[in-house]
Amino acid sequence: MKRPNPNPMEASHARKRQALWLTAILLAALLLRLWDLGAKSLWLDEVMTVHKATSSFPVMMNEVIYTDAHPPLFQIIEWLWLRLGSGDAFARLPAVFLGVAVVWLTFLIARRLTGRRGALAAGVVMAFSYFQIFYSQEARLHTLATALFLAQTYLLLRIVSRCGGAGWKLWLLYALLGLLSLYTYALCILTIGALALLYVILAWKRRVQWREWFMAHLLIGLAFLPWYWFVLRVTTAKLQESIRTVGDAVGAPSAQEVISGIASWGVGPMDWSVMPTLGLWLGLALVIAAAVALLARRNRKPALALSVLFFVPLLGYLLMPMPRVHYYEAKHLIFLQPLLIIALCAARRKENSAPARETRVPPVCYVVAALLALNLFGLRDYFSASFQKEDWRGMVSDVQERLQPGDLVMFNPGYVGYAFEYYQTRDVDTRNVTAESLLRGQAREKRAARLWLISCQSPVSRPFSAAPKMLLDEGWKPLDGASFPSHAWPGGLDWTLLTRSPEGAHD
Repeated sequence: MKRPNPNPMEASHARKRQALWLTAILLAALLLRLWDLGAKSLWLDEVMTVHKATSSFPVMMNEVIYTDAHPPLFQIIEWLWLRLGSGDAFARLPAVFLGVAVVWLTFLIARRLTGRRGALAAGVVMAFSYFQIFYSQEARLHTLATALFLAQTYLLLRIVSRCGGAGWKLWLLYALLGLLSLYTYALCILTIGALALLYVILAWKRRVQWREWFMAHLLIGLAFLPWYWFVLRVTTAKLQESIRTVGDAVGAPSAQEVISGIASWGVGPMDWSVMPTLGLWLGLALVIAAAVALLARRNRKPALALSVLFFVPLLGYLLMPMPRVHYYEAKHLIFLQPLLIIALCAARRKENSAPARETRVPPVCYVVAALLALNLFGLRDYFSASFQKEDWRGMVSDVQERLQPGDLVMFNPGYVGYAFEYYQTRDVDTRNVTAESLLRGQAREKRAARLWLISCQSPVSRPFSAAPKMLLDEGWKPLDGASFPSHAWPGGLDWTLLTRSPEGAHD
């Protein structure tokens, strides 16, 4: 039985209540993302972002082209932002604001697809999402890429709702958002393809604006083409060099890795390698729960839209015919996480005219309660004083307390020296560790009495594993050391103090 339409007064009150709830959700999201923003040390990728952003614009762009795996938009935003201030917390603020925008855009999309109740539920879960807060407190591009994809998705849903009557302004804005997303994150090519397919599917039985659709995507492609061709040769050469120096390329992620990544979208970043079965079953449970929530609805449009937007980029990423030098991480497809949350929060009871049924708790409340409990459990550890992604601040302070005049500091791999130099407050004689530098005997160049080997052991940095043995062969012996484990991923930081053995001193 259809429910009677509310009168204008009731509709006005409902809109006001919704606005108040949304304001409270966004304020909560902002406070959680600002909480202890500068307490954690920048980790290596953040340091590289800040290092480039504090250079001159030509130098920064040159470094982005030749040393960065991502297009330059977020780096340009950071460069402009850091003209206004400095510090760890200040560098992270753009990501914070974009993270709040992600919550707002998730609400808008959910309201169009699942209604007011589902939108508020999705907004609450996203505001308290450990996964989103984790990356909203990084001076990195992930929240920008997610926000641009969600904005483009919302705009496409508006275009479809116009039944072929969308003007050129909406299509140009759609193209602009797609172009900005590509200049933020190259994998957004997958989301643009999914959105193009979704429009054709949703508008097929209506009046399809083929000309506008084609011109918008042609504009995106042509505007991105100069950057693509300019960096393609550099990127290919850099990939080949990475494979040459660290070994064979990493293959495509397994199904278990991807499903465990989906589990991280629900409960927060975790190292599922130590509990693979739990990650696999939790990820499967989230996907099944989302599917059940969508299929239980009479309107199939939300299920269709979210399925296309979720599975097309996911399958595209898995099937990309290209070698990879980085292991799969859930953040690589972070823009898909809000879609999963929207689907989970679409749960609703079947409509029934019996009055007794109206007093039952809606299923979405149970979904929200379960997700909030899991995320709050992770946030408790994340906001603890001991949690660090990479504690460069603490490690540099520890080393500088023990440094003596004439000591030599070496970094493994070499580029982690940027992180050391970012936090150092004393002049230090440094060297970068590579196979070639050790073979040339650079550790003997200044005849230093003591040598510090600073290493980053994360799976992404992939240090030169033979460095300690080669130093031992050159006559150095370990004297002291310390480790600073990461609480976010395997590995961490460590320093080893070496001194010359009597035999090595006379080489």
